[in-house]
Amino acid sequence: MTPLYAHLNDWRGKPFVWGETDCACFIASWVARSGFDDPMAADRWTYTCEGECTRTTGYRRDPVGVVGARLAAVGVARGNELRAGDVGVVEISGRPVCAIFGGPWWAVKGPDGVTTLAPRMVRVLAFWSVGYDA
Repeated sequence: MTPLYAHLNDWRGKPFVWGETDCACFIASWVARSGFDDPMAADRWTYTCEGECTRTTGYRRDPVGVVGARLAAVGVARGNELRAGDVGVVEISGRPVCAIFGGPWWAVKGPDGVTTLAPRMVRVLAFWSVGYDA
């Protein structure tokens, strides 16, 4: 099993808990598993609902800026060419969500586990190159 599939498998059974196993923590854990420091280290366990997440991190006001700042702080740069293992902020039904690109799909963590979506189902707002080589 590849590291990416192992990460998705680890996370599929975890309950969705704000500030612990939400979509931002999902991609942050993948970034850490890929050899970087945890970009959510200062934010984990500081919010327990969507409203607190917005107040604490500002995610709903500026999702790309918030995620980008945390990733830049641990050395992850914006990507030029999307590759499997990259992380991003995508829009699904008008809502920004943190996701991991798996090649032919995007993986997102939600209340129902880890879901994969075809690229046509999401609008990519920004992505960052993790340097993972599937």
